[in-house]
Amino acid sequence: MNWLLMGGALLLGYFCGSISFARIIVRLAGHDRVQPLDLTSPDGGASLRSDAVSATAVRLQLGARWGLTCAAGDILKAFLPVLALRIAFPGEPYLYAAALGALVGHNWPVFHRFKGGRGQSPMLGSMLAIAPLGAIVCSLAGFVLGYYVIRDAMTSDNLGQLLYIPWVWVAGLGPWAITWALAANITFFGSYAGEIRQYAAGRRAGHLRDPDDVMRMMRMDYEWMPGVSRRAPIDDTDSDDSR
Repeated sequence: MNWLLMGGALLLGYFCGSISFARIIVRLAGHDRVQPLDLTSPDGGASLRSDAVSATAVRLQLGARWGLTCAAGDILKAFLPVLALRIAFPGEPYLYAAALGALVGHNWPVFHRFKGGRGQSPMLGSMLAIAPLGAIVCSLAGFVLGYYVIRDAMTSDNLGQLLYIPWVWVAGLGPWAITWALAANITFFGSYAGEIRQYAAGRRAGHLRDPDDVMRMMRMDYEWMPGVSRRAPIDDTDSDDSR
């Protein structure tokens, strides 16, 4: 292993991760900036506020099509450099440095005063390059277990990333892969701590115990899913989606 190449891979990932597709898309759509999240639970008793510059913020500001486009960009900006290093240096750990760098760049982009997102999409992009089957299985298993078994919206949204750790270990990808999965999760959940605390406070107060309520608060199109309650939609005529 060459430590200069390791540092170069880390920087490559960081600069790719620092590309803010959320800002690019919002400006292409004619807006000055990405609006922060300011959401309220269906019963009005809990709130979620976040200044993350993310695909979720883009979706709530511009609609689902633009949000998905942003998420795809955030996935690719990690996937492409990690895959390139995996192909160029088979058996070497440089791809894991790029994967961690992409996440750090996304969360603290050098081009935008170190104010970025939380990192779920670049983590998925890196995992797709490292272990594509694992990325799919962990994401689906995390969602199904969280939503249908544990019945907790935060768990359903984030359990998949935690499952990367046992997957790379059981798959025998080696200590560098395990180190990346651990470091990536620490980085992700550390940057996401403010939102987690708000969500936990809402659950303790009895306002967000039903994951359907969280889906409605986030204005997710989830009525196609089996087992969800069919409730009246939130009146969000004053939201950014109506502009």
